[in-house]
Amino acid sequence: MSRDLVVSIFTALKELGVEEIALCPGSRNAYFVQYLSKEHGFNVSTWYEERSAAFYALGTIKRSGKPAAIITTSGTAAAELLPATMEAHYLGLPLLLITADRPRRFRLSGAPQCAEQVGLYTYYTRFAEDIAWGEDSTLHKNWKKDGPAHLNVCMEDPRGQTEAPTTKEPVWAKYHNPGGIEKLEEFLDKANYPLVIASGLSSSEVEPVTRFLLKLGAPVYLEGTSRLRESTELAHLSLRIIEGIWKRASDNGYPIDAVLRIGGVPTLRPWRDLDDKEGAIGVFSVSSQPFPGLHWGDCLTMPLQNLHKVKVQSKNSVTMTCWLGSDKPLLLKREDLYYKYPSAEPSLVHHLSKHIPKEALVYLGNSLPIREWDLSASYTHPHAEVAANRGVNGIDGQLSTFFGMCEPRQPCWGIFGDLTTLYDMAAPWILQQKKDLTPICVVINNGGGMIFSRMYPEKAFLNNHSLRFNPLAELWRMEYHLWNKIPEQLPKNWGKQPTIVEIIPDDTQTKSFWEQYCQ
Repeated sequence: MSRDLVVSIFTALKELGVEEIALCPGSRNAYFVQYLSKEHGFNVSTWYEERSAAFYALGTIKRSGKPAAIITTSGTAAAELLPATMEAHYLGLPLLLITADRPRRFRLSGAPQCAEQVGLYTYYTRFAEDIAWGEDSTLHKNWKKDGPAHLNVCMEDPRGQTEAPTTKEPVWAKYHNPGGIEKLEEFLDKANYPLVIASGLSSSEVEPVTRFLLKLGAPVYLEGTSRLRESTELAHLSLRIIEGIWKRASDNGYPIDAVLRIGGVPTLRPWRDLDDKEGAIGVFSVSSQPFPGLHWGDCLTMPLQNLHKVKVQSKNSVTMTCWLGSDKPLLLKREDLYYKYPSAEPSLVHHLSKHIPKEALVYLGNSLPIREWDLSASYTHPHAEVAANRGVNGIDGQLSTFFGMCEPRQPCWGIFGDLTTLYDMAAPWILQQKKDLTPICVVINNGGGMIFSRMYPEKAFLNNHSLRFNPLAELWRMEYHLWNKIPEQLPKNWGKQPTIVEIIPDDTQTKSFWEQYCQ
């Protein structure tokens, strides 16, 4: 099991004389976090940002002369270790990089939090090893501690998924183009109860995807980044409650037997659930990029403007209508909670969305803002341009990306978590050079990584803090506002200069919201 692998790794670290560990918690390295939250015999510091953590570990090596380790989650988190690794290489310092990775079967798939991490540091490590459950590491035997080492550890999902051995190499043939449009038509012909998920569309893809969805007539979940979430044309097909989707569909006579993904890799939890449904549900992706987003399933890579060529028979049915109708009482319940708990985090996003002009660019920084926008943004105040960075699901560089997307004379709103903002505090540097930009940066400050609060009991996951963001606004000469609830009207002269809006949710109201919503 992954837990056994973790124990063996830390046993090896003790043999190597490692005392200092810089830990950057994340869902992928949950087993490491859980181990280090107990009695372990290491000096552990926790960090929300990997680049600084790696340099800190480097500093402890210089102080003590002993090897030190930096542990990260997967994706761009691993890439942030390169600067310190380069420094350690040229100084000959024993910096050990331990990067959690998704199982090998996900490689080349473009699945969430999945990147090609093997060989990431190439020239700058003296020893590198890729290891998974059931394999023995040779780190303690072969690393001479004369420079950096990289241990890439393939981990199963820590929340109860299967602990199956993973193959040595990914099977790219499972992800290849399945043969063209006729294979998509064959997939849809066989599907009796299909669900469509649309995500990550460009403005030029909106119209052809809309026409295709109307022709298909199947239920569809429209993520915010699809630019179709509030489409009135698709409202009669749109699924708006994603929680408990599999059971609710089946209970209403629509047992989902196929999932068609259109556009980018989805962010919603049910997409992750498909990892364990191979053989039970068919999955087919149509995208401009060659990534299925799962460790299995077909992916047809083609311009989405060609969807009009696909011949389909309408899937609209009475059972689908019953299932979509079951959304209504849950939507009404959610709407009531927005007003019952106005300072709960989902309520704040809901009320905020009503202030954002429909012509505005809305940029969603990872990870909670994306999910809360999909959950709570108003359907009666549509937003045509919603964007996010979701290639590797990293939280780094979010403000910088937002500023790069901003244009003069266009209202631009970015919504970020507190740790995401802290990660990219240098981003407003560009505003000195682009004085015609007036971005509004909304920072939802819930005191740490609260996306993990309902997932893991260990406090290390949260990276709790009591920081406020008015000094950041002052540093970069940005206007600053502090909100505990969304005002009914925005201040006068709003949006005339770069602005930071710090929103502090009420923890008690947020907890009550989720307790009642999930009943």
